[in-house]
Amino acid sequence: MKKINKATLFILICMAFLSCEDVFENDISDDAVVLLSPAEGRVVETDSITFSWETIDDADDYQFQLRDELSNAIVIDSVLPLNTIRLGVAPSDYSWRVKAQNFGYETDFTFPRDLTVLLPDDLSNIDITLVSPVLDTYISSGPVTLSWGAIEDANSYSISVTTVQSGVTVEIISEAALEENIFNLEESSIENEGEYTWSVKAVNDVSESDYTFSRFIIDNTAPDTPVIIAPENDITVLPAQMITFNWQVAQDQGEFQSPISTFIEISDTPSFEDILINEMVDGQSFIYEIPVDSEELWWRVRFVDEADNQSNYSEIRRMIVE
Repeated sequence: MKKINKATLFILICMAFLSCEDVFENDISDDAVVLLSPAEGRVVETDSITFSWETIDDADDYQFQLRDELSNAIVIDSVLPLNTIRLGVAPSDYSWRVKAQNFGYETDFTFPRDLTVLLPDDLSNIDITLVSPVLDTYISSGPVTLSWGAIEDANSYSISVTTVQSGVTVEIISEAALEENIFNLEESSIENEGEYTWSVKAVNDVSESDYTFSRFIIDNTAPDTPVIIAPENDITVLPAQMITFNWQVAQDQGEFQSPISTFIEISDTPSFEDILINEMVDGQSFIYEIPVDSEELWWRVRFVDEADNQSNYSEIRRMIVE
């Protein structure tokens, strides 16, 4: 019978020991690590973040990875004995994931969870709320007060106003270091008809926001004088009779034409001191019931556009009530 030498015996013992270790290690490959904090899509303003996840029974340690999505590089890849790690991180967009492992087995990595880190007081992702004038407001003339929502971490604001002149965008106002969230545009700055774009950004010592844009339109041309069609002047009507008033569609000769409304006035005096009807009308007609106690009635029409430009009154026509 052959004798086993000491070297061979030592190798066999080591192999048996390693096999036993593997046999008695619990299989965790079907388990899944549950991430706790920070939550998916979290945006934080800090330079130190604690990452945590639930423990896995029979896991010896955890592999933690942090990827910078802007540089597409793994910036942290560590094996940790605990289910938490606190890190100092630079401002960027990140994703992080974890897997559990023991001597013989490991879980899959978790699905990566997104995280955005900003500087404290970082304004780069701030949206400024432009309050007044609202988008596409029609205005007849200045001055115009521009206002916006205050930003808590802003030290000042910058504002720009532009318009298009002869096909070229021209900046007519550029102001920085404004301490208040309000700015007054003088009438001389916006005297020409046209579209004006105004924008604001917030600024502090470490960052600034993007500009937020809005627009208003200067329309300083009044609508044309209304041309009325019916009824004819000095028409005879009966008490309680229904009468339809008609006029031509409103016209505006300005380059920028704001929507036009029609107002009809009916009075029992030719001077319109006593107004029976003063109504805004949609369209080009209005139906009216003649009062039973009237003897004579006078009526006229006026156009008013959205910029509050008012036309002259139409001619005045009379109705005789029999």
